[in-house]
Amino acid sequence: MSEEAIQKALIPLNLTIVPYDEKLVYETGRLRVSTRKQGLSLGDRACLATAKKYGASVLTADRVWLQVDIDVDIKCIR
Repeated sequence: MSEEAIQKALIPLNLTIVPYDEKLVYETGRLRVSTRKQGLSLGDRACLATAKKYGASVLTADRVWLQVDIDVDIKCIR
């Protein structure tokens, strides 16, 4: 998608975009051990690490995330 198309899709959602910084990189890597059994991807772990850092809940359609035992509120939407 073009940057313009991305902006048109995201702006109405009124999201707060946060930086993916060095601390999040390391936390994402540390989550590899605790999420290995569930087969979570790098992107999945980045999402969880970001939620953990900001104390946010995570919405997912993937029920396997509910098996992850970390300090993050995970809600399945289906």
